[in-house]
This record gives sequence, C-alpha cells and structure tokens, in this order.
Amino acid sequence: MIALAGIFFFIAFFYSMVGFGGGTLYLAVLTLSELPYALIPPVALMCNIIVSSSAVYHYSRQGHFSFNLLWPFVVTSVPFAYLGGILRVSQQYFYFIVAITLLIASLRMLWGKKEGRQGDSSSPNLRIAMLSGSILGLISGIAGVGGGIFLVPILYHFRWGTPKQIAVVAACFVLVNSSAGLSGHIQKLQNINYLVSYWPLFLAVLVGGQVGSFLGSGKIRGEGIRAITAVLILIAGVKLLIKAFMAH
Repeated sequence: MIALAGIFFFIAFFYSMVGFGGGTLYLAVLTLSELPYALIPPVALMCNIIVSSSAVYHYSRQGHFSFNLLWPFVVTSVPFAYLGGILRVSQQYFYFIVAITLLIASLRMLWGKKEGRQGDSSSPNLRIAMLSGSILGLISGIAGVGGGIFLVPILYHFRWGTPKQIAVVAACFVLVNSSAGLSGHIQKLQNINYLVSYWPLFLAVLVGGQVGSFLGSGKIRGEGIRAITAVLILIAGVKLLIKAFMAH
C-alpha cells in the first residue's frame, strides 16, 4: 500500500498541474494491481474528488473560473455520471470500457500538443456542450474517471476559453462528475466502509494535488510529464483490452 501511495502522489502532483484529477492513471495502476474490479471505480473516483478539489481551489483563487463555460456541460453530465455509477456492468464489459477509455485518453495525450494555443472566452454551443456532457458523464460514472481528460480537447478544439480557464473548468467537471459517479457506486454496493482501508492513497493524492495545483495555477505547467503518463496508460489499456477479450 505504501508503494502504491507513492505512485498516487506523483500522479496527483502532475495531473493537478493541468486541472485533471488523474482518474485514467489511477484506473491503470489499480487494475494492474489486481484490485477487485468492483472496487476500482469508487477508489479512483474518490481520488479524483480530492485532487480536483485542490485544483478548483487554487485556480479559482487566481481568477480563472468561468461559470458560463462550465454549466452547459455539467447540467447533463452529472445525472448521467450518477446513472453510470448505478449501472451494473459485468467484469468483461468493465475491462472493455476501461480499456477503450484508457486508449483514447493516451492517444489524446500523445497527440494533444496543439493545446498550447491561446483560446478565446466565447460561450460554448449549448447543443454540443450538453450532448458532450451527457456522453462524458456516462463514461465517467461507469469507468471511474472524471471526464476532464476528454472535455479538454473539446474545449480547445472549439477555442472555448483560455488555457487557464479550461484547466479550472476541467477540474470542476471532474469534481462534480466524480461525486455523482461515486454516489451511484455507493448506492450500488450499499457499503462505504471498504473505502476507509485505502486512506493512504487518499492522503497521498491530497498532498500531491495541493502541491501540483498550486504550482500549475501559477507559471509552471505539467506538459513535459504527459508523454510518459500517456505511454503508461496506453500499455495498461492494451493489457486490459486483451484481458477483456479473454474474460468469460
């Protein structure tokens, strides 16, 4: 558990720099650690909540928060994230969903270099935003990710917001979706006592998220480390995809 906590500290540190919760990499590490698959999403979502809360706090203090940019996405993502958390998914389908999630996330990170361009502060198209929010919310609840890593390329593609605004909106998106998804998983499992035993992981991401988001909200950016994490996520995604096809 101590070694796992150390890994989670660095995940939270680097991901929080750019407004992410780190859910995709938590999933990768937890699945490779042979944790029972039913417990993987709740633990990952709890870590997401802790880290994204830190990012929201530090970025908002710097004046980067934009409610107009956030609300069209979360108004549909929250109920669908809750629905995704309640849904009972078989082990095979769970592995498949998480594998696809990780593969898409890794490819987005490897070829997402255009995100450095400056955006504008235009309001998002409501139809696109609400449809995207519902899809990302459902994926978030089922797979145990916040969805921020998929929201960011959409915001950059349409140039909705500046880089700092996008970072805090992504963190808020992760926070609300992870909270809704976790609520669904708790209702499904009818027990939250098992989460207590993972307190070293939660403490690690709390510290890592605070430090990383504090630095990221200023001048330092976490772009350099994302290629390494993308490769790790890609490896885990391929392994899980094979495992999904082999599961019966």
